[in-house]
Amino acid sequence: AGGSKDLVDFLIFHTGLPPHVLPDRATLPTNVKLIDLQSTTKLAELLLRVTDRRTEESLKMDRSKLTNMIAKTIEHHPYVLVEYKPATGHIFAEYLAEYSHWGYSDLDIVWGDLPRWVSKEELTE
Repeated sequence: AGGSKDLVDFLIFHTGLPPHVLPDRATLPTNVKLIDLQSTTKLAELLLRVTDRRTEESLKMDRSKLTNMIAKTIEHHPYVLVEYKPATGHIFAEYLAEYSHWGYSDLDIVWGDLPRWVSKEELTE
């Protein structure tokens, strides 16, 4: 990631992981941003905010109960998050506002030498 620091940032979202399982921020390249959502409840709130536009009055249950239900589903079945990948830009829009381009990836992908394949000019055209 460090070799691409003038070209891209890597935003890595997590939900309140304990510090001992996270890398030391001082050792990370400056373009790797660890974003702590604090809990799966916060993630569920983000998902609901963009996928469920119903008003409180039209819901059949309290929104906080629905949020907690979705948070528990994420905790017990994290693979459900793949269904939200196409909405990543919308869900995390507040974090992506300063960027002209964005994408998503899994953590097991090796990107290699991005500046060899993508130039700043391509991103600003």
